[in-house]
Amino acid sequence: MKNDTDTNNNNLNLLLSKIPSVEIILQNKALQPLILKHSRKMLTQMVRKVISEEKKNAHKNGSLYSAQERINKIKKYFKKENLSFLQGVINGSGVILHTNLGRAPLGKEMLATVQTSLQGYTNLEYDLVEGSRGKRGEIVEKLLCTLSHSEKSLVVNNNAGAIFLILNTLAKNKEVIVSRGELVQIGGGFRIPEILEQSGAHLREVGTTNQTFIEDYEKAINDDTALILKVHQSNFNMNGFVHQAEVKELKKLGKRYNLPVI
Repeated sequence: MKNDTDTNNNNLNLLLSKIPSVEIILQNKALQPLILKHSRKMLTQMVRKVISEEKKNAHKNGSLYSAQERINKIKKYFKKENLSFLQGVINGSGVILHTNLGRAPLGKEMLATVQTSLQGYTNLEYDLVEGSRGKRGEIVEKLLCTLSHSEKSLVVNNNAGAIFLILNTLAKNKEVIVSRGELVQIGGGFRIPEILEQSGAHLREVGTTNQTFIEDYEKAINDDTALILKVHQSNFNMNGFVHQAEVKELKKLGKRYNLPVI
């Protein structure tokens, strides 16, 4: 029995020793166009993946891939992996500002301006007036203040981050009024109740899932209320027997009680 086991192990080791090394496979002429066009490091990962798969196949079936099978599998895995990287697509969805497809494409004039800036040095973080180091976000913050007629501004890269900072700044340890029909999950898996909790604010639910009136908000206002939060239902709709308070109604209510409406 032991001799049979030793023989099987020897045969398997002999079979595995016939698998070419990563370097030898990478030297195959059929893979050179991929290496030149993309990345040797990236292709190396695919080669190692195929070799690992081939070793498992040898253990299970006692056979190896042919040289052509090996190359075909590498190309197949590489093609699949390459699709996961950023590349141009055709938007046939009918949605112009499509979140999954990069939202709004940049126009030629804007791209030309960006290209000019990127080809040389700029005062990104340098105050030309004072002749000293400046603040990185100052330029875009000034533009945002001008557009929104606000005193100060802060730019973040997603709505969840913006909501968290607003709640943490204006409503920490205080109540935030939100309609039950707006306790939603937004893109990226962020849930409104969880963002509220993490910010330190206390959730005050009003109304029902399908019916929330301005009176519901007003009844919930008390000395501990910090602000009113209106959440946009961007990824779904409720139809039928439904009602939600309008933003203009909430703005009037917030003004009457001196409460921010977010």
